[in-house]
Amino acid sequence: NNTGPENIALIFLMPANLIGSGTNISSSSITFSPASIPNLNANNTASITVSVVIPQYQAPGLYTGTINVTNGTYSDTLNLSVNVNEARSISQPSTVSIKGNRGENKTGTLTITNNGNVNLNLNIALNPNNFMDSNNDTISLSLGQTSVSISPGNSSSVNVNALISSNMNYGTYSNSTAIQISGGGLSANVVVPLEVRVQPKICDNGERGNLEISISDPGTNEEFMPGETISISTNVKNSASSDKDIIVEADLYDMQDGKRIKSNRSRAVNIDANSDEDFDFDLVVPYKYKESHPFTLFVKAYEQDNEDDQCRENSVDID
Repeated sequence: NNTGPENIALIFLMPANLIGSGTNISSSSITFSPASIPNLNANNTASITVSVVIPQYQAPGLYTGTINVTNGTYSDTLNLSVNVNEARSISQPSTVSIKGNRGENKTGTLTITNNGNVNLNLNIALNPNNFMDSNNDTISLSLGQTSVSISPGNSSSVNVNALISSNMNYGTYSNSTAIQISGGGLSANVVVPLEVRVQPKICDNGERGNLEISISDPGTNEEFMPGETISISTNVKNSASSDKDIIVEADLYDMQDGKRIKSNRSRAVNIDANSDEDFDFDLVVPYKYKESHPFTLFVKAYEQDNEDDQCRENSVDID
């Protein structure tokens, strides 16, 4: 507001840091629109919009500071206050997936991140605490811990354990609301799906090493008839610091009977460090198989004569 008899030119606004209960809000977070006033006539006013960008994890509370309004000759000071509200939110995986063989105790990880600006004390629960197959064999589920305290911007990981019965039917067992996160002042409980895939042991000593394998063909639930050829297309990446001689092996399993019904493998191919190669080969569906049963094609990539240290697997369900 220019209350004097003269026009005032080139008025600038210079904010100070906002000080409050948490870390100061930097003056660089404060902007004006327009950024300056080219000219303010005598006995006139000009409107300025003040915007403050609040850092993501800024602690809640009242923050105060000043704005120096000046053209070099005339100046005045305005007070500025900003109230930062509490924000309570988390992020978590879309699904916790666990993969294991009969008789194994396998672990998945639930990672919870505090995206808000206050400490969160959260409770974690499982419901149900087991999966059961048609023969009443079970996968017993448990948590490494049932509560976590997470500060703003940080994460906490909780182990989800699955003890698989030695007679468990092969297949995928899941529940869309198995993991429940509550407390911490969240507006609603958060549920995370859990799935446990019980499958044959494909890599002799489990997955390990620096290989990655992907399957581009066949596609999920693609149909094949007895005697038909399955064209298998995979890509293997060697993320190790040295070259490797890699073999890709495909195993077709009857998941209901738990039996491998067909197998084939590629020749060994040398893959340079931090490089990848495509592997294409065929597998013929046997004439004798139970058409009503579910089938899975498992594919593993391993280092020739060193599967104990370098082996990775992937799979696709087929009809």
